[in-house]
Amino acid sequence: EVARSLDSVSRQTLVTRLVELREVGMVQRDVETGPPLATRYSLTAPGRHLAQAASVLDEVARRQDLPTIAA
Repeated sequence: EVARSLDSVSRQTLVTRLVELREVGMVQRDVETGPPLATRYSLTAPGRHLAQAASVLDEVARRQDLPTIAA
């Protein structure tokens, strides 16, 4: 689902970033054995805090007519 919504990001780049975010505790990876087999990522508590902070920075940038975070 994430890969489909980020068509400008290669699958390998997405996988690399998810691994990095998991290693620093921002996301959690869960594998559902299925069927069908599925891998799901979710934000951890620190990841949710970081997302909130990024959202605030994005809003400030919008108000100042600065470049914003791509959604």
